[in-house]
Amino acid sequence: MLHSSLETGDVAPQRPSVSTDRTIPQGTVRLLPPAAFRSRIFQAEEDAAIWTRAWVCAGFAAEIPNAGDVLPFTIGTHGIHIERLADGSLVGRFNKAQHGGCRAVPLQCQTGAKTKCSFTACGYSRDRRPIAADDVNREASLDQYLGLRPERLLTVPVKTWGPLLLVQLDPEAKTGFDWPSPEVVLKNASFAENGAMATRWLEHDANWKHLATCLADGVVETMGGSHAVREGGSVLLYPNVVILADHTVTAVVILQPTALGRTLSRIRLFAREASALCDASACEAILATIATRAAAAEARQRDAIDETAGDPMRAWFEAKVSAATDALHDEVQTATLYQTQDKGGW
Repeated sequence: MLHSSLETGDVAPQRPSVSTDRTIPQGTVRLLPPAAFRSRIFQAEEDAAIWTRAWVCAGFAAEIPNAGDVLPFTIGTHGIHIERLADGSLVGRFNKAQHGGCRAVPLQCQTGAKTKCSFTACGYSRDRRPIAADDVNREASLDQYLGLRPERLLTVPVKTWGPLLLVQLDPEAKTGFDWPSPEVVLKNASFAENGAMATRWLEHDANWKHLATCLADGVVETMGGSHAVREGGSVLLYPNVVILADHTVTAVVILQPTALGRTLSRIRLFAREASALCDASACEAILATIATRAAAAEARQRDAIDETAGDPMRAWFEAKVSAATDALHDEVQTATLYQTQDKGGW
């Protein structure tokens, strides 16, 4: 059945980046305004309301299998990394160098796009691939991430979900983790590694929200209140994971914004059964599906296509984004600016 979580009836206070009309007439679909896909103001709101509040997928556990392996990941403008420790556990930390070697963020880094910079640990630069423990350049590469005293860095909670690594930047952890179990999401799937393929990076000329809903392709289904994937189906796990299932292959796509209108997809393929390896033709077929749906997202970004009906997935997802930014705005509006005796002070 279709999953409906559209907000109705209330009107939000005035904000510069989004429409103030929150009323959704019966039978219509409420979508985000065009500014949500092109505005740096809304991008900053997403950083505060989503990337620093929600549990965000940062990579695959298989990318850092050995003790000492490090996975860099930039969330919004925040540079973090995940390290595999000697006992096999994982630790997440903010990078030592959030602004590279700069005393302030240079103007060229304040463009809304990730820059190619020698300070790859900077929250404004593009990420590099995982750093292996046996990399001959490991020590030099890790200085900007770990520094000399990594135990002094601010830690980040890390959670595993099937093959995925998730992090939570909110120190108060106000947002709970509400993903269903991997067994529920991928019925009869095993997440067996396809040894023939490492994580593939593809970049698309589309805002991450357009790419998410186009990859998920339409219908939001539920199974016992949780999202599920059938053969030939897909699921969108808020905020930044899309899973596509074929008869023998499962593709897991992690979305990472690299600019207002660009998104990096980190893609890894898995066999549907532990005893089976994905054959080349099945892998290419599901990658072709991803490419076709990504092209649709690029067209939506380029041509400002704005369907107003018939896309329950887009309506559900954009309502989730809108609810997150509204909640942040309400929190700011009601925050105590100073303490008095009746508000917990003195």
